[in-house]
Amino acid sequence: MEITGSSTLAPLMAQIAKRYESENPGVRIDIQTGGSSRGIADAASGVADMGMSSRSLKKSEKPGLKTHTVAMDGVALLVHAENPISELSDEEIIGI
Repeated sequence: MEITGSSTLAPLMAQIAKRYESENPGVRIDIQTGGSSRGIADAASGVADMGMSSRSLKKSEKPGLKTHTVAMDGVALLVHAENPISELSDEEIIGI
């Protein structure tokens, strides 16, 4: 089995693949990174059995593919303790 795509998902998929292989002797899962777009394109074209993406599919990428969410990212903004900015509104964060 060939899985390609997002380097963000690769560590998680490597652990899943390792466990699956241990429970299914003779199965080999090859995981290659190259970005979400590669994973989507490879899955759509049949180059890969599965594609990893850390972004939503574009409308043009949806035909012929079925998505399964396996994780959600948490995102945080961090600033140095001496930064004079003490607060940002949601609108300011979106603007940045």
